[in-house]
Amino acid sequence: MIRQFQGPTPMKFDATRLPLVALLAAAGMSAALACSSDDDSEPTESSLPPPESMPASMTSAAPGPRDPTPNGLSFPDGVEDWRVIGVVNIPTGMTPTLRVIVGNDTAVDAARAGQTSPWPEGSTMAHYQWAPSSTPESGDAITPGNFVALTMITKNSELYAADHNWAFGVWRGLDLVPPAVAEPAFDRACVGCHTTSLPPEKDFIFTVPGALPSSAAIAAAPTLSNGLQVPAGILDWRVIGMSSLATATPPTIRVIVGNDIAVQAARAGETLPWPDGSIIAQYVWTPGETPVIPAPVVSATEFAAFTLMVRDAQAYAADGGWAFGRWNGTGLTAPAAADFDRACVACHTERVAANDFVFTRPGALPPSFVSPLP
Repeated sequence: MIRQFQGPTPMKFDATRLPLVALLAAAGMSAALACSSDDDSEPTESSLPPPESMPASMTSAAPGPRDPTPNGLSFPDGVEDWRVIGVVNIPTGMTPTLRVIVGNDTAVDAARAGQTSPWPEGSTMAHYQWAPSSTPESGDAITPGNFVALTMITKNSELYAADHNWAFGVWRGLDLVPPAVAEPAFDRACVGCHTTSLPPEKDFIFTVPGALPSSAAIAAAPTLSNGLQVPAGILDWRVIGMSSLATATPPTIRVIVGNDIAVQAARAGETLPWPDGSIIAQYVWTPGETPVIPAPVVSATEFAAFTLMVRDAQAYAADGGWAFGRWNGTGLTAPAAADFDRACVACHTERVAANDFVFTRPGALPPSFVSPLP
């Protein structure tokens, strides 16, 4: 079963003017750093939690993994299991990144219901961020390289009213280390960017959720000619990676998710071969550009398809151990050709035999995200 969490509980302290965090919820880190702050004043002592309330590592120059940020935000519990809200490719600027946007139950339910203007109280979103990379067999696809950071934005209109109700957090690298307590104003440029670049009707949030089929459409999706069906829980699956195919025909941007077997194998680096029972799926969108400062962000717009790969080494031995599926559009229509999967089999067996016939190279994630299967 997928575990669901409601996100971090902010530390309680005097927060008449909280310094809020640094990185955008759906725009680029480079855009954040380029923005000017809406408050040039230095944070006061009362803006920070008292030293006796903070872990010892936070009072030194070297905070530890998953420590709270200088503004008192706790690391988001269970973020490794959160569901997908969207995806962005920030191809230019000081810090190009690929990002999958995930959320706690409050944020995901609001995003999928279109109730984000404003986002409800308690909404928390996070980005898995990677440096862009590629693999030779994937052509022009941009895929995750090194893991850069996990960033977070959380809504609490009582604590964060001075900054339009939002607070931000960042934990860097595979060890998920927050900024040092000596960086109390690390977020001011981002607060300024959000509050000056976005109108109130956008709730000061750059994130545009990717459209997804309804639960009813998934339940009614047809069985394919090769016997595959859309898995009932596909919208709850955890993240394996992403890819951006801006120059393909047609161009797409994708989040790659999996069932428990596939996710555990991907995060543990046990994919040569993938274990039997693995199911790898892609949420496929048409890409669009959202102009932000200083560069465009490629994000998900119209939903294009679910794709599926199912691993059964015995049943599908003639096709490299995998069966392939695809359902198109929000109506999840089946391909017209009964032998639609032959092109998939031919492409995978010809181009990625050395990678267990799978193009997906899982995005690197912190080791602490790896957990045993339930």
